Amino acid sequence: MKNDRKPSADLELDSEDIEIIEVVGLEDDAPPPSDRDPDEVDIDFGESDPVAQRTEKTLAAPPSGSTAGVADDAMRERLLRLQADFENFKKRIDREKEDYHRLATASLLVKLLPVIDNFDRALAATPRSEGEAAIHRGVTLIHRQLMEELKREGLVPMDAVGEPFDPSHHEAIATDSSSGLPPNTVVEELQRGYFFRDRLLRPAAVRVSMEPGSDTPPDGSKES
Repeated sequence: MKNDRKPSADLELDSEDIEIIEVVGLEDDAPPPSDRDPDEVDIDFGESDPVAQRTEKTLAAPPSGSTAGVADDAMRERLLRLQADFENFKKRIDREKEDYHRLATASLLVKLLPVIDNFDRALAATPRSEGEAAIHRGVTLIHRQLMEELKREGLVPMDAVGEPFDPSHHEAIATDSSSGLPPNTVVEELQRGYFFRDRLLRPAAVRVSMEPGSDTPPDGSKES
């Protein structure tokens, strides 16, 4: 049986439907393909430019025969002297402030001493009733609080009774030849003396013992 079938129209190749693809880069002289990222940048780890190195050395060190180094040393010495002068100035200002505060405090304490003396006289009185005893206790508390505050400022009361007479700290107001104590001993404190920090603020007015029959008052006495 003769096959009279003709090729189907669907199998016919049309020259217009064929696309020719040209492969580029496969020439004989082309380098082999690489997996390297095209955006990767090469880094040169070799020595830097000699010209740049010479430039850095030139900028870092002054040229030979230049006075730049001498000028820098002179400027540095001047700055050190200015810094030392400023530190001395600060110390002097602080010392003057401390001296001013000390003098102002001492002046105020001298004005308060008569008030303290009145407190001492009030406390020396013996209460004669329950009401006076209550007032006496209140005055004692106020006096104690006042003395604690003044002590923080540097006021120190002097203990004179029973101590040897010292003309630099004591002022002899009276003498006593019948106390039985050794001569030139403070028998009684008539007015309390005070120190302000390490300096005498007011000498103590005292009564001093003498030998029986002696008419010579101790040094520093106001007796004629």
